[in-house]
Amino acid sequence: MRARAMVTPAERKTWQKLALDVLVERRRFSENAWLPHFTRLRKTIERCRPVLDNLGAELAKDDPDPREVLIWAWCVLMAKPENPAQYYLMIRENSEDGRSFEEEVRALRIRGYAMRGLETSPEMQMLWLGAPVRAIDADLAGLDYWPAERASWMADHWSPTDYPCYVVPVDRNYRAEDGKDRRRRATLYHAIVPRQVGDLAVELVLHPDVDLAGNGRPWRYGSAIFDGMTITAEHLDEDGFRLIDAPLANEEAVVRDQVDQAIATASDVLSWPELTVPRTRLGHIKDALRGDPLANRRRVALTVAGSWHVESDSAWVNRTEILHGRGEPLAFYDKRRVYEYAGRYERIAFGDRLLVIVTEDRLVSVAICKDFCDDVAAKVYDWLGIDLVLVPSMGEANTLAAHRRSAKALQSSQGAVSLLVQQVPVPSGESLAEGMPHAYSFASPPPRGPVAPVPESQSPAFRQLRARR
Repeated sequence: MRARAMVTPAERKTWQKLALDVLVERRRFSENAWLPHFTRLRKTIERCRPVLDNLGAELAKDDPDPREVLIWAWCVLMAKPENPAQYYLMIRENSEDGRSFEEEVRALRIRGYAMRGLETSPEMQMLWLGAPVRAIDADLAGLDYWPAERASWMADHWSPTDYPCYVVPVDRNYRAEDGKDRRRRATLYHAIVPRQVGDLAVELVLHPDVDLAGNGRPWRYGSAIFDGMTITAEHLDEDGFRLIDAPLANEEAVVRDQVDQAIATASDVLSWPELTVPRTRLGHIKDALRGDPLANRRRVALTVAGSWHVESDSAWVNRTEILHGRGEPLAFYDKRRVYEYAGRYERIAFGDRLLVIVTEDRLVSVAICKDFCDDVAAKVYDWLGIDLVLVPSMGEANTLAAHRRSAKALQSSQGAVSLLVQQVPVPSGESLAEGMPHAYSFASPPPRGPVAPVPESQSPAFRQLRARR
């Protein structure tokens, strides 16, 4: 019989409070406030050795879920004040001097997860703190938390009780790069995803068949725009508007040709711009995708069907539909920040949630225009640890510049790809000036190695883009 529980109810509440501070409140810790959590972690991990040494064994009533231990260690690592945490950047993945994750994780396992002999220097603290996170992360990967039947999966299956986060199994070992920060490479086989960011709820959606696209390889991105489309706005009150039409000649044939090109070029993602897909056009997109057999590798794994102003629960929203497979609904996302057009603001209810689509080797999110190009709003995708953000947009060159800035920041912090597909707004009865592009699109960052420069502007109705991942 054990002399004491591995973790008492009071200790668990303390850990849950730390997770709330780190993940939801985004609290900044001083060194003095951080150190007690670090000291407590050392002692708690030693007591939890029976669970960590026997992963997969049946847990006793009061034993901690091993995913809890990963959350504790991860949160203490993230809570370390920024200045001394820079020593994490200096830890190599592999080296011969013993000061690497490879060597320290090996030694930690030999000691049975015992964090002994810890020094007080920040450099050693970051190495020895980063090592148990890596070790537990890798060992938990052997338990396979992916559902056997995805139809019965619920997001709560990945959330230990009463913690404000999900422990999402996702194989991202490409993040193991020297010189990268803790938030980018702390874990390689699981993502710690907050259940809430500020006042925004986080919704997890599990993609049912994206593994068919091929784990670990770079994706191909299809950008589709509508050459010749105009928009018709309805004025509301003194300064509001909503779109009521987006006329386009031969729209069904245009959509079918775009989908055919995406399939023929083996695109993994196909996206249309913001405010270009009224309900009828959405139906054409779904119909065109139904001809794409799931067994065929040349298919679209994710489709972002532009967006449109639609009425939902007695409120108007700017909503994008996300589809999979044969045009089947996967999720939807409502825009969070309004767009100004011709001196008026779109009259919509603001979205109150963030969407995270889980695939086997990347986390995907969606943003509509200003959700991403506004600097403050874009930071939520960094906090989520996203690998790919899909951005349907409407705007001109100045909007493109803001999107590019956000994409570069997200690439620097998370190594993420940002796909932008943006249509230039043209009022009904008007046309673009000669030589002006119909749209802008990019997938950033571009592939490594020598690549022919690709213009940011887009005139063809379909264009394929490549990125590093």
